[in-house]
Amino acid sequence: SSTRNQGHKNNPKYWGVAKAGLQGNAVKTGQLLVNQKGYNWYPGANVVKCGDFSLRALKDGIVQWRGNYKHREVCVVPWEYVRTKCSWINANTLGPKVYEPWMGTRTTGKRHHILNLRKEWLDSDEGKAWAQKKEEKITKQKEIQAKIRAYKKLSKAGKVSERAPKE
Repeated sequence: SSTRNQGHKNNPKYWGVAKAGLQGNAVKTGQLLVNQKGYNWYPGANVVKCGDFSLRALKDGIVQWRGNYKHREVCVVPWEYVRTKCSWINANTLGPKVYEPWMGTRTTGKRHHILNLRKEWLDSDEGKAWAQKKEEKITKQKEIQAKIRAYKKLSKAGKVSERAPKE
């Protein structure tokens, strides 16, 4: 019974993204999405981190990934939301059916679908009303800032007297 050849047995740990955790896959509650040692991938909406850093789904739905390498976040979009408010952009990516202002104007990354929806929305009556309201808000804020700057300029020059306290 020699000890010469006994240091090579290794049990595979199967680290990484599970097959169910790939983009666009349907998952059930509690299903394993990622097995990891430490944080390589982060939990998003409807995903929980377990004690061993693995990520599991909290709801039935579709898996969606976002972010760059080493800062990726996995989310599970619930089926109810998918059926009512989403459309498939391609074979494994969900997108909104209609644009809403909170979706932003960012142009980097894979946002062609959302930006096209934004163009259509801005041409609609609702979009024009929103743009008009936003423009009014911006002009009002510019007026307020101009008054503040003028007051500061006068106070630096020493031409503003102290305000009388209100009774």
